[in-house]
Amino acid sequence: MRRLSIRSLMAFILVSAVGLAALRGADELWAGTMLLVALTAVGVAVPGAVILRGKERYWWAGFAFFGGGYLALAVGPWLSDTFQPQLGTTHLLGHIHGRMYPSMVQKKKDPWDLQLEREILVAELAQVRRLARNTNDPALLAMQKALTALDQQIAAQKITPTRDQFQRVGHSLFALLAGLVGGMVATWFYVRRERSDTHAAV
Repeated sequence: MRRLSIRSLMAFILVSAVGLAALRGADELWAGTMLLVALTAVGVAVPGAVILRGKERYWWAGFAFFGGGYLALAVGPWLSDTFQPQLGTTHLLGHIHGRMYPSMVQKKKDPWDLQLEREILVAELAQVRRLARNTNDPALLAMQKALTALDQQIAAQKITPTRDQFQRVGHSLFALLAGLVGGMVATWFYVRRERSDTHAAV
């Protein structure tokens, strides 16, 4: 029993570490990978619920039911449009994203708009350079500073996860968590039933 507890704790720590890394660097690759992991876990749980016996069967059945149900509501092609915006986890992930990346919430500019703004600024800078008498001209320095700030904003936006990518990673992690909770709940019901049967037999 102790060995199982240590193994479960290590698995939880590993999933938590991978989950935090995925949320921190959420992009298309992480979003796709985490969804694949969640779908694989639910897929493994289904034959586990069918083939195994006793407590393990109930654990896998609970995992498949809770994890699969959450995935269907959060990312399913027919249900997600209706239920995903209403899920508490969707609002929680939006709040966490806003806290982790406040600049993205304040500056919701389209990447194409930023690129167009940069091109205009570069053209204006070239004009000012032609008219400037020296490199210390205040107008030239101000435009160079504005271009540097814009380049930093574009670079930050490229490495900052979008809200959609962040939520897709988060929903996959919540599906795994729902599966674990479902497994524990199903096992608890199984143990209660076994105790009731034992008392009834006595």
